Amino acid sequence: MNLILIGKGAVLFNIAKLIVKKEKYKLLKVLWDNKKNNESDKYYLKNLRKSVNVIQVNNINSRKNIFFLKKQNFNYLLSINNTQIFNDLFLNQFKNKVINYHYSLIPSYKGLFSCTKVILRNEKFSGISWHYVSKKIDDGKLIFQKKFKINKN
Repeated sequence: MNLILIGKGAVLFNIAKLIVKKEKYKLLKVLWDNKKNNESDKYYLKNLRKSVNVIQVNNINSRKNIFFLKKQNFNYLLSINNTQIFNDLFLNQFKNKVINYHYSLIPSYKGLFSCTKVILRNEKFSGISWHYVSKKIDDGKLIFQKKFKINKN
């Protein structure tokens, strides 16, 4: 299975490393979300480049990036810690191929800062969600969720 990742940060970095190790997956490219990088992002970007082909993108929805992706032979594009919103043109071109990693249990906590919302509301549980990307944010069909208990400490 051929994969492309878009996003940045520690979670993307670690998932990319895991994919590279798996024989049944081939990581074609990592599209690094080039918006608002910080020092830790620079560290992950530098180290990611040692093992995979990384392209920095400012606008995933540009016609140039869509054309580039159409030439790639990928099964899925995984959006992991990606701050860019996919527009209608992008989603129509790659229907049922864009999967998002979300830091909480949706549909309860959609959008940005979901972990913070969970903590501020004193929830006993949180989790992660993988879902297909749709036109509404964090509203696509769920693929997988993992629930875990929050340690008060």
